[in-house]
Amino acid sequence: RFKKTDGTTVAAEVNRNSGMGYFLVDASVASSLEFSIDNIPSGDYTQIEFMIGVDSAANVNGAQGGDLDPANAMFWDWNTGYIMAKMEGISPQSTAVGNSLVYHVGGFKLPYNNLRTTTVNLTEPITVRKNIAPEIHLFVDVAEWFKTPNTISIATLNNSMSASSTGVIADNYADMFKCDHVHNDPE
Repeated sequence: RFKKTDGTTVAAEVNRNSGMGYFLVDASVASSLEFSIDNIPSGDYTQIEFMIGVDSAANVNGAQGGDLDPANAMFWDWNTGYIMAKMEGISPQSTAVGNSLVYHVGGFKLPYNNLRTTTVNLTEPITVRKNIAPEIHLFVDVAEWFKTPNTISIATLNNSMSASSTGVIADNYADMFKCDHVHNDPE
């Protein structure tokens, strides 16, 4: 959603690889770090709001295509549902074999609904017009996975792949997005 300066909101009509409107952002795939959202009505907008994860409708429909294709390794076959966010790597703080860390955050059913919606205030309003297609540059602080509101120690929690144990991580990463700057240049 995009929030206008007058307080009204506009739902984005997103279509990238999947008619469902999901974007898979993979830090190791440069082409996934940039995407376009078309058909936003002319106006001036001060906030964006988006969901991190895959809603219940898409989850109960099973594996999809495009960015929701199970080949993207974001689908739990054993738990019938999508992974909302994933972090894998190595950390010297990890006590796991090879200092690995694995976090797969999933779950869309209560009491373990790990879908999160985040609102990002823009550094200045974006101006959408026929001849102006603004760009929003977001800063993503991955360290937020481990702090506020829940302090997570990699030494004690270095592997989490259960909907019941990943909610504290989802609560944390919901605020990892900040607007760095915007461009309102004419096309």
